[in-house]
Amino acid sequence: MVSNRISVTIGCLACFLMIVGIALDAYRATGPAPGRATPPLPVGTSLPELHWPKKRPGSRTLVLYTASSCHFCTASMAFYRTVTAMAARGGHIQVVAATWEEPERNRRYLESHSVNVEHVFQGEDLGIMQSATPTLILVGKDDRVLRSWVGELPQSAERDVERLVQ
Repeated sequence: MVSNRISVTIGCLACFLMIVGIALDAYRATGPAPGRATPPLPVGTSLPELHWPKKRPGSRTLVLYTASSCHFCTASMAFYRTVTAMAARGGHIQVVAATWEEPERNRRYLESHSVNVEHVFQGEDLGIMQSATPTLILVGKDDRVLRSWVGELPQSAERDVERLVQ
């Protein structure tokens, strides 16, 4: 009788662990990048790998760090369309995207929301290990962080970003 209870308990525990393992694998495949959620990147952080074929020397760069599975990113798309259009009109800030997911998937996601970026990077390749999406990073001419914002922004922060990209 006791051995049956132990066998049933061990069987249930094994099933539970298997389900948790499957859930963790699914989370890793669609969830945030490994590591802890990070605050905005500190001002002055260097991103020396922020280069792509059409980068204009001496220009500032706005990095949109997004993920297609992030509902806060999707909720921010109207704002991103506005900001990327403002940057394109102003001509002194280039807009790129970074992601923890496959860059091509992120490019299609942004395009599906009419958000135009010049290049999509794998975040790790830039030394950005963000797990919080969305994150906006304004990078100066010297490839150092000027400002960064994490999460779905309140209107006051959106206006701040707009002023900086005009």
